Amino acid sequence: MIEKWAAKRLGTSAPPDDVSVADLDLDESAKAQLRGWGKQRPPVPGNPPEWVTDEGAWEKAKKAVEKYWGNYSEPWAVVASVYKNMTGQA
Repeated sequence: MIEKWAAKRLGTSAPPDDVSVADLDLDESAKAQLRGWGKQRPPVPGNPPEWVTDEGAWEKAKKAVEKYWGNYSEPWAVVASVYKNMTGQA
């Protein structure tokens, strides 16, 4: 938490926290879709998922993760987590 605050204060960006699909509060079909995308970078078919209600926020979430994409075993889970944190939705 302090690292993110410091990064924001200093004008740098900290990578989003790593999460797995299993950590997400989504139904099994949504989790299966994210798992199916694997580490494939955008664009992917079916993106954004049906449960996304704010496509602009989804795009911002993807951009936040893009720089660090290779650091995650399930980058789409990280995108979904960032999206949820931005919008309060899942």
